[in-house]
Amino acid sequence: MAGHVLVTNEPQIGQERKGAGRTADMRASVFAAREIGAAVRDFAHSYLFLRRFIGFIGTLLPFAVIIGVAVMSGELLTSVSASYHTGMRDVFVGSMCAIGVFLIFYRGLNWRDDLLGWIAGLAAIGVALVPPARRRTPRPPR
Repeated sequence: MAGHVLVTNEPQIGQERKGAGRTADMRASVFAAREIGAAVRDFAHSYLFLRRFIGFIGTLLPFAVIIGVAVMSGELLTSVSASYHTGMRDVFVGSMCAIGVFLIFYRGLNWRDDLLGWIAGLAAIGVALVPPARRRTPRPPR
């Protein structure tokens, strides 16, 4: 029995199991990749939500402003920006500023998309903050 060697998969005292460090590193890498994947997925979901929400604002803005002015004062607007001189001014300005800020910070596929986003965003904010000339006689609704 003196010549027999104990063969076991367990590490001896003072020794580390072969490959144990690599296994722990791989587990940590997989865990980190899952965490990064979840963060990227959450970011993508919030980014897509923001894009949808801005599209929703842009789509509903004309209807909300035109119907709001018609209900409040009985006027028929000649343009959406004419709502600046009505009780729906805050809705118009807030919506246009939100759309403009989003377009400025939105990143496209290349530098042209980014440049056009900046131009469109600044134009939207300009439309919101620079009122059109007031019409002297409003058109009656038909």
